[in-house]
Amino acid sequence: MTTQFVPARRRALHALTGMPVAAATAAGAASFAAAALAAPASGARAVGPPSNPQPVGLAGPALLDAFMKLRAATDGRIVIGWMDAVTYAFIEGETFPLYRLFAATWYRFKRATPDRFEGVQLEVATYHDIGTGELLQTLKMPRTGQLAEVPPYRSGPSAGVVELRREEERPFAVQRETRQGESFFSKGLSKSREYISQAERDGAHFIVREDLDTRVIPGDPSQPGFFYREWSTRRGPWDAVMDARAASVDSEVFYTGMAAWRPWMKMTGVPGHTVQNGIGGKVDRFDRLPGRVAAQVRRLHPDLVADPAKVLSAPAGG
Repeated sequence: MTTQFVPARRRALHALTGMPVAAATAAGAASFAAAALAAPASGARAVGPPSNPQPVGLAGPALLDAFMKLRAATDGRIVIGWMDAVTYAFIEGETFPLYRLFAATWYRFKRATPDRFEGVQLEVATYHDIGTGELLQTLKMPRTGQLAEVPPYRSGPSAGVVELRREEERPFAVQRETRQGESFFSKGLSKSREYISQAERDGAHFIVREDLDTRVIPGDPSQPGFFYREWSTRRGPWDAVMDARAASVDSEVFYTGMAAWRPWMKMTGVPGHTVQNGIGGKVDRFDRLPGRVAAQVRRLHPDLVADPAKVLSAPAGG
């Protein structure tokens, strides 16, 4: 299927009505709130008390432990994170709806030191029409009018490190970004930062924020650089997160991100980037993934369904 960009953001938001990710947009949230306030008291389900998050005194290894229970696990077991997001092109202050993204990431991490977890991860993603949900084969890009072929995305297994505060520079080389082993990015120097902060308790929930920032400077000055910036808030059950016997808990994630044009988009020279917002979570088994995400993984990446441990045991790239 080919999708053309829709200049009017209002049309894209209208198309998203009823989709979970719409609630992550300001318009979707406002509509949801208005509907809740208008609901009759008789027979209506109780909404509960207003949110009132309060800071908690977690720091150091204790905070890192709590965060890892939400994002992955503390004991080396394999878990799966998922994301359902909408992506826009942002060009000189104007937004153009592009696609809906379904993504899943397999994680396996263990504590290396009190302040550091090390492990391996692999991410897959598919790109879909915002209105119909159909898998995209091509996408007509805004401004350029170029028809770009849309590849299913697969990156990893790659080595990963998680710390409360991490800043590093290292050589950058994506080993593979498709099942066939293709790589679209130039090699270069990666400068990245990660901050985990704002641990809070909101009633029965534990909440924590994660900020990621990566910039890639290509070795060849004639090649475009790349950047990726992500803000996410993770939430899980307070009692389970605080339970010393629990190594992993179910969690939700609320996500916003920005990234430079990916090479397949054929947007080199266009002043702008992509923006995303979405919702997701983490589960302990493949059969607990949302059906819309699981269906794409089952169709395109059956090896991750059959034996994820074997896949993650392959040599990890940087």
